[in-house]
Amino acid sequence: MFNEDNLKKAITPDQLKDQIEPDPQIRALRAKILEYESTIKRLRLDEGTIKNLASEIANNVVLLTPYKQLYEIPKDRVGGESSAVFHLTDIHYGEHQDADEVESFGGYSREIARERILNSLLPKGIRWVDDHRKNNTIHEAVVLITGDLISGDIHHELSVTNEVPCPVQTAEVGFLIAEFLRQLAAHFRKVRVEFVTADNHSRLTEKYQYKEAGYNSYNYLAGVIIEQAVSQIDNIEFNLYPMLQTVVKVQRKAYLIFHGHTIKGWAGFPYYGMDRKAGKEAVRRMQRSSAADMDDPEKIQRMWQKHRFDKIVMGHFHAPLNSPWWMVGGSVSGASALDQGQGRYAPPSQTTWLVHENGGEYDWTAWDLWKPVEEE
Repeated sequence: MFNEDNLKKAITPDQLKDQIEPDPQIRALRAKILEYESTIKRLRLDEGTIKNLASEIANNVVLLTPYKQLYEIPKDRVGGESSAVFHLTDIHYGEHQDADEVESFGGYSREIARERILNSLLPKGIRWVDDHRKNNTIHEAVVLITGDLISGDIHHELSVTNEVPCPVQTAEVGFLIAEFLRQLAAHFRKVRVEFVTADNHSRLTEKYQYKEAGYNSYNYLAGVIIEQAVSQIDNIEFNLYPMLQTVVKVQRKAYLIFHGHTIKGWAGFPYYGMDRKAGKEAVRRMQRSSAADMDDPEKIQRMWQKHRFDKIVMGHFHAPLNSPWWMVGGSVSGASALDQGQGRYAPPSQTTWLVHENGGEYDWTAWDLWKPVEEE
């Protein structure tokens, strides 16, 4: 029965509105949650698509046969063994840069990329190793690959000026590097490849991601192509890391390898950012090792050996640089219209160095790739 007390207990229109239409801030948060759920679902779908595509590609890759072994293994000399390190980074395969547009400070195409890698870097590097073999034992070559192998389409100007679409870039650069490795393997007892896939230009997302970045990338597909193409060459060991970074060993040196795009900078080399990266990585790895049972020295030692590094190796900044704590590789593409607009210049280059089992690093070299060997 209606009475005044029941009227007082009844819900008001404003209260009903609050229940049906929550606070605007709550509505915004709910919308953001739905957006994140959609993004997670899409990224998982992308990862699954990439893995399935990689499997399909691997089944159809033409396998390369080894060249005749040209390296005659000498008797080991007194003084220990060295490994030759080749750092491949920032090839930007598929990018087109007209030389006239940048006053001949640059100029790039797929043909130029192949010329610089197979007819400049490769013969120069082999000749360099042969010179060192007069006084050193060098059985192993270690190839560090740190990303930006393709031009990609992360910027609109790239998508409309690239010579070919991203899938073609990926396939062709994969076979280009496979051919580089095949020829290199003829001059060494063993070639070991360490390839970390997460980078900047090969990403499939508008902004670079952290989780599953190593899979959601054309680099991962390029790595699958390379690995499968050289699978019949017995003296090539291929290690593919679908992640942002990892530690690899060369003799007694431990290198933390990654692309470098997560280091922020704006005026050339971000020296402080590089030092900060090295310092933070050193501290967190020390802390992780210290978290082990302090009463078990052997466990602490194992943890430390797993996580420690001597130096960071990266690309991304397109100019070679060496310091006590980090190394930066060059780019095969050289100066572009973007560099022209920013007043920057660095010739096309890649780096190599040697690591002695007892003496450490020596003869770090930045190779100028402007000309093939026969034109020098």
